Amino acid sequence: MGGDPNNHKRVSVLLLFGVLIALIAFGVVSQGASGPVSAISGGGPEMVLNVSGGSCDDPVRPTKCTVFNGSTFDLSVDALSVPALGYTGAQAWIDYGDVLGDQSANGAVKAASAVWPDCDAGLLFEANTDQSGASNFDSYYAGCISGLIPPRPVSFHVGSLFTVTLTCPFEWGTHVIELLPYGSPPAVESGAAFTDEDENIIVPKVSSLTINCQHITATAIPGGINGTLYESFSGYMRGATVRLEPLGFETITSIQDGSFSFSGVPDGAHTIVVTSPGCTPFGCYYAVPVIVSGDKVSVSIYPKPTDSDTDGDTIPNGSDPDDDNDGCSDTQEAGKDETLGGVRGPHNPWDFYDVETLSGPGQDGVVDLLFDILGVINHYQPAVGGAPPYDAHYDRGPTAGPNAWNMTAPDGVIDLLNDILGVIQQYDHRCT
Repeated sequence: MGGDPNNHKRVSVLLLFGVLIALIAFGVVSQGASGPVSAISGGGPEMVLNVSGGSCDDPVRPTKCTVFNGSTFDLSVDALSVPALGYTGAQAWIDYGDVLGDQSANGAVKAASAVWPDCDAGLLFEANTDQSGASNFDSYYAGCISGLIPPRPVSFHVGSLFTVTLTCPFEWGTHVIELLPYGSPPAVESGAAFTDEDENIIVPKVSSLTINCQHITATAIPGGINGTLYESFSGYMRGATVRLEPLGFETITSIQDGSFSFSGVPDGAHTIVVTSPGCTPFGCYYAVPVIVSGDKVSVSIYPKPTDSDTDGDTIPNGSDPDDDNDGCSDTQEAGKDETLGGVRGPHNPWDFYDVETLSGPGQDGVVDLLFDILGVINHYQPAVGGAPPYDAHYDRGPTAGPNAWNMTAPDGVIDLLNDILGVIQQYDHRCT
């Protein structure tokens, strides 16, 4: 397998997770004595691909969808039918290929609001990988189980399981995206499958989806603006008021994902103004100019950091290369690759789980096994009260979203699902 080694490190987190759980004798996923059970072609469990943000030939089981050039779209794995006795685990592997362009540059990520609802959020794992060796993301894996210790809750959920955001290239083209089943290379044991209460692996019927990337025309999509408002570099601003000047249009951002939209916007220059709240703990919003010319316009709005001193090192944020002093520079944290410190908040000192070095507590720029992961495990203390071996340096609070590594200030306990799994999910993330 070729390509950038950093892309493959996402998959190694899953292997490390399995090793840890085996060590503590939970046995999270194992194949039952009956072995894999494939869904028959005429019925049984079925997973399909579907698209939000495009036009498809069928709303439930599409075979072709049209997306406009340069536009993002949500590609979801939907369970149309599930095992008769339910399931406790689900996973999927999407092969979208280099033909869709360098998705690593587009930040191919999951849409957290669309995850299988019975998934235990602490046991959701995903990976963007480069299978072709072209140094571009071309595959996406997601898997989750409903609980850590058997017996796990049995789910009968039908609908969206996992969602990844992709982008159509600016060139015209037709691209085939495949949902690979369990056993099919390169997915192999990470392919689409359910696991049941007895931990048998059940392989669903799957299908491919053709994406037609086409140019936008004013008649196909009327003028309008779609946007997302962020509280910081790693969190949505929900329920805020956004106004479009000089038209005076107002709307409220979604309480789910901070999104907003204005439709029926005439061609010309406009300005987006966030009126309430004008500022967040991470900075203030400034007017964003946009130009509409018959096409839908997409924007992402972040607060501009104020000239404060987040880490108290007497260097104002405007001059400090690492505002929160977490070992990742502001530039690295604004990047799109989480394994290189990206998709983090420059004013959140808790989102890089680098806590121990050879000489003791501290930072060496890499979240590794021998110091950081084992360091957190060695300070395991799930009881509130700070009794030994608890040490706040190794503690993190629950994630603030949208990603697992966007963690918060210490919450007084070092437990399995939040802290130990939290540091494992950042395995080999580095800011060096």
